[in-house]
Amino acid sequence: MFDFYAIEQNNQCSLRDFLVEISRSNPVEFNKLIKDFDRTSDNGLIRNPEKFKALSDGINEFKTHGGIRVLCFIDGMRIIVLTNGFMKRKKYEPEITRAINLRAKYIESKLNNSLAYKEEII
Repeated sequence: MFDFYAIEQNNQCSLRDFLVEISRSNPVEFNKLIKDFDRTSDNGLIRNPEKFKALSDGINEFKTHGGIRVLCFIDGMRIIVLTNGFMKRKKYEPEITRAINLRAKYIESKLNNSLAYKEEII
């Protein structure tokens, strides 16, 4: 149903770094998040707002009860682009703004035919 991609800038992927850190520091919650990614990839968007919900300006979040948040947006019918991840806090507007800015750069790159895809598994 969906393919997942993460944004990389200047040969760095902050989301990958975040997920590697979470996999080491909180493997139980990391595994829950990966299961939600797999479920979405195979079956479509999760309809449980405790696991996936729309935030604002086309930005969505995957979340776990343990506080992991991964922001994303949907490109077309089959692509989910993961932008950034963080641990839950009361206010995270700067993270949403960051995701919005990353989406704008992604769209600009797509329009300029300068997107590069590379396959990598965590």
